[in-house]
Amino acid sequence: MGKCVFSNLWLQKSLYKDWLREVKGDKHKARCIVCMKDVDISSMGESALTTTTTDDAKEVSKSASSESGEHNTLNPTKSSTTSSSGSSVMERIVTRDETLKAEILWALKVIMSHYSYKSCEGTSKLFQAMFPDSRIASQFTCGEKKCAYLICFGLAPHFKQLLKDVVKKEAYVLMFDESLNSVCQSKQMDIHIRSWNHDKHEVESRYYTSVFMGHGTAEDMLSHFRSGIEGIPLKKSLSGRMQLSLCLGNP
Repeated sequence: MGKCVFSNLWLQKSLYKDWLREVKGDKHKARCIVCMKDVDISSMGESALTTTTTDDAKEVSKSASSESGEHNTLNPTKSSTTSSSGSSVMERIVTRDETLKAEILWALKVIMSHYSYKSCEGTSKLFQAMFPDSRIASQFTCGEKKCAYLICFGLAPHFKQLLKDVVKKEAYVLMFDESLNSVCQSKQMDIHIRSWNHDKHEVESRYYTSVFMGHGTAEDMLSHFRSGIEGIPLKKSLSGRMQLSLCLGNP
């Protein structure tokens, strides 16, 4: 995890060579020259290139190539003239945002219902069979790896940032617990934040992050705790503010 780097062999593949480029100075990212966005490949490697962003780039790129008379690989049943029309390309671009929304909603359902990523396999064919007249269902693709990428690198950072915005404005209680993770056989420190939810008018506890430790000495725990709460203003903490300041060396 976190060790994957860009491979020049990808540029030799027909699936990537027209739109994929290396990011100079960062070997853990790849750049789409169509939509000018960087893709984080550090955790999932080549699998990260099949995300929505790169899929959109490939679709637009192939649509553009069809305008010069090349074969349209997106829909071989249609003629080059039909698929290269401006209205056809624009329709696909607009529908793509709606499809992305549907994929995000499905990813949220996977999280809330505790589905496994493996259970996402075949969902595209299932939805196409259930809704044969839907343009969104015909473009819906959210299998195991894509769902994992959407959740880990799309939704998780978004909700984490929302929680950071809350603690910057509101008083909160910082909670943490350290125990053995039986799956990876490594000590795990979970950090939670408890704050007041003004919309629900109740106290709310939310998960913030987890830090994995190879050793569990006091020095190790302090070091990992510091990295886990990076970016959180301790001045807003109500519980244990003095103890936290002393532990972090800021009496």
